[in-house]
Amino acid sequence: MNKQIAVIVEGVKREKGYWNSIEKVYFAGTSLKIVPLSANGNLYMIWQQIQEDDNETDIIEVIRELSSTGRAALEGYKRDDFQEVYLFFDYDPQQKNLGLNEEDMAAILEQMVQTFNNETENGKLYISYPMSEALRDTDGISCVPLTACLISRNQLARYKQNSAVAGMFTDPRKYDLKIWNLFISVFLKRCLCLFKQENSEESILSWFKSSVNNLTILEKENALYQTYQKVFVLSAFPEFILDYFPPEHFDQVSTFLRAISEKECNEKNFMLKV
Repeated sequence: MNKQIAVIVEGVKREKGYWNSIEKVYFAGTSLKIVPLSANGNLYMIWQQIQEDDNETDIIEVIRELSSTGRAALEGYKRDDFQEVYLFFDYDPQQKNLGLNEEDMAAILEQMVQTFNNETENGKLYISYPMSEALRDTDGISCVPLTACLISRNQLARYKQNSAVAGMFTDPRKYDLKIWNLFISVFLKRCLCLFKQENSEESILSWFKSSVNNLTILEKENALYQTYQKVFVLSAFPEFILDYFPPEHFDQVSTFLRAISEKECNEKNFMLKV
């Protein structure tokens, strides 16, 4: 029997290429199918609806009810067709849907991560900082983004455009296992910096598995934003892949980790005192 994974995103169009690549590279030869579902930009509203229903309402049915695009994608599917549900979301402390200030929004985001914490129930939430384009924001040589490690509040609206300038990885159709291993290595190196850990290629995977999760990342990001009004660039897609597969799946990553430099990282882009 085919296994369906529902991936709920804010807008399917710009993320579909990433999911097509993940399915092709990591699930080739399996019966798994990834089904992207649009929340029509209303993930906050979906969370609020589930809260109002005391977590009794199924998220797939909420999508079917609230999102016309999601409803069309769900045509022919029943809830039982989806063994796992994941939600992918852009970090947006300036979000106005709930009518809250930025400090209150930070608290809401933490509540959302705690609500969406199980892929076999109402789903597991992953957040990209500041948005999904963080995945491509690398020169393939250094862990330092093409933009900067820290994106200030007034630069958030221009991040999508800025991250594409001189980018090498703008076409997800060209992403193969080598490129995904690069993305994962960049992600891990950035996590070391965000969590102020010493670099060790030999132990970084075990450290990540034991110490880093979507809530601890969010707590670090919220603290940075509330103190400095800046967001540390980090993609959710490598985090999902690292969570989904066991450590032995990433034997080749250590080679890429050794090749990724950290030039000027601590000196100019992300001061360790921050």
